[in-house]
Amino acid sequence: MKKKSGFTLVELIIGMAVTMVALAAAVLMFRDSTKANTNVTQTSDMSDNMRAGLNLIVQDLIQTGTG
Repeated sequence: MKKKSGFTLVELIIGMAVTMVALAAAVLMFRDSTKANTNVTQTSDMSDNMRAGLNLIVQDLIQTGTG
């Protein structure tokens, strides 16, 4: 009896399960990375807005002093 080449159904199912686990891990890492990027962007925007507001206050104080 010759051994047939190819994959058995069990081997295919195991391979698909391993692939699904790897894809799920990749999706979770991508989601976490996207959340971190959003947080960094929001923090940067907030810092820029605070800096702009502080500059306006400084300019107002300078103009008040020169009156």
